[in-house]
Amino acid sequence: MIAEIVDLSHDGMGIVKENGIYFLDGGLIGDKVEYVVTNEKKKQGKILKIIEKSKYRIESPCPYSKECGGCPLIEMDYKRELEWKRSKVENAIRRIGKINREVEPTVENKKPFRYRNIVQLKVQDKKIGYFKKGTHEVLDIDDCKIAPEEIKNVVKILKNWNGLSSIEQVIIRINYQGEMMVILGTRTGLKKENNLLEKLLDLKVISVYEDINKTRNHYGYELREIYKSKQMYEKIGDHKFIVEPGTFLQVNPYQVENLYNLAVEGLELKKEDKVMDLYSGIGTISLKMAEQVESVIAVESFEGSVEIARKNAELNGIENVEFARGKVEDLTEKLEKYTVNKVLLDPPRAGAKEEALRTIIKLNPERITYVSCNPSTLARDLQILSEKYKIEKIIPVDMFSHSSHCECVALLTRD
Repeated sequence: MIAEIVDLSHDGMGIVKENGIYFLDGGLIGDKVEYVVTNEKKKQGKILKIIEKSKYRIESPCPYSKECGGCPLIEMDYKRELEWKRSKVENAIRRIGKINREVEPTVENKKPFRYRNIVQLKVQDKKIGYFKKGTHEVLDIDDCKIAPEEIKNVVKILKNWNGLSSIEQVIIRINYQGEMMVILGTRTGLKKENNLLEKLLDLKVISVYEDINKTRNHYGYELREIYKSKQMYEKIGDHKFIVEPGTFLQVNPYQVENLYNLAVEGLELKKEDKVMDLYSGIGTISLKMAEQVESVIAVESFEGSVEIARKNAELNGIENVEFARGKVEDLTEKLEKYTVNKVLLDPPRAGAKEEALRTIIKLNPERITYVSCNPSTLARDLQILSEKYKIEKIIPVDMFSHSSHCECVALLTRD
């Protein structure tokens, strides 16, 4: 069958509609393609040949992009990628949130390559890399174009290590000073680690951990420190933050300041303000706001993050943040007793629970900033908040260049 790709799905697959709606991996808007249907039930197809290339199609800088599923938009002109992300957010807001409003242009990532501060690589049959598209087969890579150059040196050492068969994944973190943390995931324990350590320490690796996990799903089940020469820190703006193996940080340190600046500026903070920061993590936004206001209440469910957040406040000499542990939806009665006039929330991909949103409405703040990594749940939650609040702006931010994901900042004022 032959058709023109007219749109992309939320995960970056090309959509054709001429012979029924089908999703084609690797297609771009404007491509005229020959394809076959591979799964009628899932409406999936495979491109056999690009008959006429889209005007937005560019040469991929990555030799693995045809097989790797990590960067589905890497062959799309970057300006067109930004516009597609804007329209993706706008469509979600209108379709799911029933909110008819325009979305601002996507904030450009000035460093669309080599931007990630963490990579999670799979290990299989002496191959290290990412899963091939639609499979659990590892694609062997030597370099990743969205990861810093330093990481490929770690990968090279691991590939030549005679204990490689004992690990199933490797996580590499890198900070603003180029220092690295290596976490080796295994089910059975490492073999011949000393031989590996000597080589890793020739690089700027400051800590190595073994993560023994009986399942494939999560890391951190049983974490053992093998080596640590110093504490790892990340810097965001003027503040330093402690980085541990399981610490959640935005993956793009070059763009995160733009994201946080938009979020905080939208609150129009004043010195007398009392602010609540929901889903506050390790305090990255709380500490930024604290220096501009009277007080901040930071609410986070994960105990480890709260402990690190307290240490981060001490590290940065900030004393006007109160940290509360618990799920926002479980603390409604406690939170409603606080007097705050501005609220910021940055929930996980699943968004905020309705109980949490109702609590925010009861708090009756003048302004709300909602930071989201999922346009669909953002749209759902804005529909509830818009009962009492006016949406001033929705701004997409390109934190994950060449992927189909984007971050958003929504700014709301009390009606």
